[in-house]
Parts: sequence; C-alpha cells; structure tokens
Amino acid sequence: MVWQVAFAVAGGFMSASAKKQAAQAALREARAQAAEVRLQKQDVALLATQAHEDQQAQFAEMVAYNAAAVAAGGRVGRSSAALKKREQQLYGKSVDRLRLQEAREKAALEKEAKAIERRGVQARKSYRAQARNTLFDTAYKASAFIPERT
Repeated sequence: MVWQVAFAVAGGFMSASAKKQAAQAALREARAQAAEVRLQKQDVALLATQAHEDQQAQFAEMVAYNAAAVAAGGRVGRSSAALKKREQQLYGKSVDRLRLQEAREKAALEKEAKAIERRGVQARKSYRAQARNTLFDTAYKASAFIPERT
C-alpha cells in the first residue's frame, strides 16, 4: 500500500516536471520563431535598398537622356531645368513610397514576432498551471490514502 502511494506521488511529480519542461520548450520555440520573423525584417530592408539603388540608376539614366535630348533639340535654360525638376519630383515620390512600404512591412513583421512571443508566454502559463494542478491533484489523491486519526 505504501509503495503504491509512493509511486503515485512520484508519478505526479514527474508529470508536473514534464509539464514545466514543456512550458520552457514552448517559450523557447516561440522566441526562436519570433527571431526568424525578425530576420525577415533585414531581408525587407535589403530588398528596399536594392530597389532604391535601381531607381537611382534609372533616374541618373533619365537625367542623362534628357540632357542629351535637350542638347540635341537645341533647348536650353528653363525647359531643361523643368524636365530635371519634374524627374526629381517623380524620383522623390517613388523613393518615399518605397521607404513607406519598407516601414509598413517591417512593422507588420515586428507585430507578427510579438504575437508569436505572446502565444509562447501564454503556452508557458498554461503548462505551468497544468503542472500546479497536477501537483495539487497528486497531493489530494495521496491524502486520501492517509488514515484519519481519531
């Protein structure tokens, strides 16, 4: 009889310990997933920088083409400056849109990473509560085997 109680108590402690380990594993996994999502933010920044460099090259090419066209057409002064100013405005808007999109994507990824971490914390809390309940249940069952003194 005593050994049955001892095994029941030991089993309860082992079960609670396993649930505590599962709690830590759930949190570690969530943090690892969040770190992977945060790494994607670097990829977004790299892609945005590459797109910006492409646009810079296109802008420089357009300015050179416009300068050649103006020179070939014999236009000078204000019309040349107006063309360049217009291209600069278009380039500026394009770069602004690109950086805004980059910021939105980074914010979305950070929000996703935080949500993953929150789910991990909640899973850890749930496992810890299960471990506590297992210990209380074990204690209650073990107390049923203890005879009452009169």
